[in-house]
Amino acid sequence: MMRIFFRSVLILLAVLLTANVFRADVPAPPVGETIVVEVGENYPDYQFYIASYKRESRPNPKPPHISRPDVEVNLPESFNLEEIDLSAKHPHVRPIGSGRIKVNRWELAENVYWLVAVKKPAPEGLRARVRELIDKYEDGEGIYLARLNDSFELGVDEGKGAKVIVNKVKSLSEKGLEISVSEGGKLPSVASRPMNLIGFGLILTGLALLGFWWTKRKYA
Repeated sequence: MMRIFFRSVLILLAVLLTANVFRADVPAPPVGETIVVEVGENYPDYQFYIASYKRESRPNPKPPHISRPDVEVNLPESFNLEEIDLSAKHPHVRPIGSGRIKVNRWELAENVYWLVAVKKPAPEGLRARVRELIDKYEDGEGIYLARLNDSFELGVDEGKGAKVIVNKVKSLSEKGLEISVSEGGKLPSVASRPMNLIGFGLILTGLALLGFWWTKRKYA
C-alpha cells in the first residue's frame, strides 16, 4: 500500500512540474491597443516621464533552447524620454500602436515603454541617466523605473487579451516603484488562469490520496 501511495505522489509531482514548464512556454496574450497609467494618490515630490525604445527581433547567437532562436533588441537611436502630467485625477493614456515584431513564438509590440519617477529637482543629464538605468535594468538615486505592461490575459480562454491595459502605481518611495496590472480598471482574477485551476485541482487530488491512505491504514 505504501508503495502505491508514494508512486501516486511521484506521478502527481511529475504532472505538476510538467504543467508549470508547459505554462511557462505558452505565448503571451495578444498585445492590446492602449496603455493607461494611473496613480491612487498624488506624488508632488516626483515628476513622471514615459521612456520608450523601438525594438526588433534578431537571431540569438547563443540560444538557451532550440525553441528560443530569437532575441529582442532595443534600438539605441530610438530612445525617447517624455515628461507627462500624472496625478490621481489625470491618468496618462498612451496608444500602443499597430507595429509588431515576432520573437520566437511571441508577437510583441514594436515599442516598449517604462514609467519613470524622478525625485524633484531633476538632475542634470536626466535623459542619458535614465537610458543608462534602463539598459542596466536598475533604479538610480532619486530615479525609479517600472516597465509598463502592454498585454493582459482575460478569462479562461487562452490567447484572449485585453484591449486596454491599466498600469496603476501601487507604491512609490525610496524602495522603488511598484505597479499593478488590470484590464479596464478591473482587478484581475487569480482564478481566471486556466493553469492555476488545473494545478489547484491536482493538489486537491494529492491531498485526497493522502487522506485515503491515512484512513485505510488507521482502520485496517
